Amino acid sequence: MTTTRIHRFLGDNEYSFDLAPQVVPLEKRLDLGIGEISQRVVSGRFHHRDLIEIIRFALIGAGTSPEAAKNLIEIFVDGAPLKPVHTLAVEILSAAWDGAEPEPEPARAIDDPELLRDFYRDSAEPKAEAHEPA
Repeated sequence: MTTTRIHRFLGDNEYSFDLAPQVVPLEKRLDLGIGEISQRVVSGRFHHRDLIEIIRFALIGAGTSPEAAKNLIEIFVDGAPLKPVHTLAVEILSAAWDGAEPEPEPARAIDDPELLRDFYRDSAEPKAEAHEPA
């Protein structure tokens, strides 16, 4: 079964991207239909804003908060070389258009509060000692 979610490296980590749930907001933001957006990006006749909004909305569609998505764009996309940004936008559009094979979810960052809580909880639990038979 295919999905519209992909996982790609962006700046400092691997993130999930899924444009499908955010197609209508993307169309409204760019005042273009998804077909025209896709055609512009794939043909190389895109505006930089097209790339930024595709990536931002795909982060949001995959569950990143709008504020975190905005921050990621400001840090890792604005001012970055265009080729990797364009490549990521094309991969996001392709997954939304054709689907993609399911991929494992990216590992959570060590600063993830839930991961840290689990780590410390597991570390605090007493471990049973292994005894060798006599």
